Amino acid sequence: MTKYVWKDPGTKVRIMFGCAALIAVLVFIDGLLKGEILRALAGAVFAWPFLTFMIKGVPVPEEWARSVGRQMDNILSMRPGGTSRVFHWVIIALGVVIGLASFFGAYLLLTASLDTIESFLPTAARGIRRAAERDSEMSERMGFAVIFIFAGGAALFTAWKRAKE
Repeated sequence: MTKYVWKDPGTKVRIMFGCAALIAVLVFIDGLLKGEILRALAGAVFAWPFLTFMIKGVPVPEEWARSVGRQMDNILSMRPGGTSRVFHWVIIALGVVIGLASFFGAYLLLTASLDTIESFLPTAARGIRRAAERDSEMSERMGFAVIFIFAGGAALFTAWKRAKE
């Protein structure tokens, strides 16, 4: 037979259980006041588990609780290799994608029209327009591109360091 343990669902979930229990208690009281036995019984049947969950927590099979606890310890571990290999390579791939997207963004900032830039980065487009009025459009574009190049380089460097682990 499976053994169950009570797990704390958190404050927000306890509040939701409490609200559901309160509604069920109101249905129970309304059923008693109107003399409708089935309505009172339905209110009691729904109020009891929600009050129990609110006070004691949620029953979870002990095996599941131990397994999830081990997995969460592994996920939240700060030691190298603490996470799964799949997660490790997904993070590396994500770093490469972000890095390449940043380099592409720098390229677009240097070569694209202001309308194209405005559809993705309206603040940068406004800054470039203001700079164009002062005849320094290219230096403004270069400033934004340098930020994107720096971010892309940092993302690719981080992905490379993770891949070497």
